[in-house]
Amino acid sequence: VPILPPKYTTPAPAKTGPSGAARTMSAATVPSAEEAMGADGKVNLVALNNRLMYYSYVGGFQPAAVDARASAAVSALPAPGLDAAAFPNVARWLRSVQSFSAEETAQWK
Repeated sequence: VPILPPKYTTPAPAKTGPSGAARTMSAATVPSAEEAMGADGKVNLVALNNRLMYYSYVGGFQPAAVDARASAAVSALPAPGLDAAAFPNVARWLRSVQSFSAEETAQWK
């Protein structure tokens, strides 16, 4: 049985820069894990959200110790905490990371 492609696709909303012109992000401009999660233990939500647009986890495609550190930093944000509407990729990632048990996260390298 042949599998047919969908008849329609939903385009991603265009990102706009300060000038109002559409802005796209290429693989060369995706923030690094170090930019998303600073050495000081603070998380840059904009960089993290942009990184998670392309990667499942902060470190790449598998959960790593940096995900546990970033999760703790995001969870410790002062009130009102994470705005899921403003940072949807971070909210999705946080739900995923928090679904692991403490034993599983202790094994992440």
